[in-house]
Amino acid sequence: MRTKKRTCHSIEGRDLNLLWRFSLRLTKKPGDAEALLSQCCQRFIERHRSYPNRRQVRCALLRLLYRIWSEQFRSPSLRLHTDSDIATGRGLKIDEHSHNERLVSIIQNLPEAQRLVALLVLVEELSNVETAEILNLSLATVSSRLVGARIAIGQQYLSACRRYPTYNTVA
Repeated sequence: MRTKKRTCHSIEGRDLNLLWRFSLRLTKKPGDAEALLSQCCQRFIERHRSYPNRRQVRCALLRLLYRIWSEQFRSPSLRLHTDSDIATGRGLKIDEHSHNERLVSIIQNLPEAQRLVALLVLVEELSNVETAEILNLSLATVSSRLVGARIAIGQQYLSACRRYPTYNTVA
């Protein structure tokens, strides 16, 4: 009797782009994001297991990235790089060609709990279930934080519309 062979997935370019964007948004500094991504990839390769599909690889990578960030980078006293990393030009601009720049800038100002959920669900387009798995939260907690984030984002857009009204003229 033959056993079903599990396939081995490596880190693909799409996954690296996702990890880079998420690490840059978590750390808010290109140098820290680079160090975080490097540690994540190194740990993933060291502990590499076989995953039956790409979704599980992506979730495992994001979960690992979040875990490293929360253990090592969240505390300012443990930061590996300084603001000088930005001056040296290391890293990339956040979503340089994205139509989500306004959304991302609003999300970056949310409280941390809402920010993490909003980044994964609204920007990276992961499901609530995947987000709950990555952040080790219940589905209800993810949903609650997402509602709070959407309300805050809506209020930001509304206040921006009041400050800079657009005029619709009918010819």
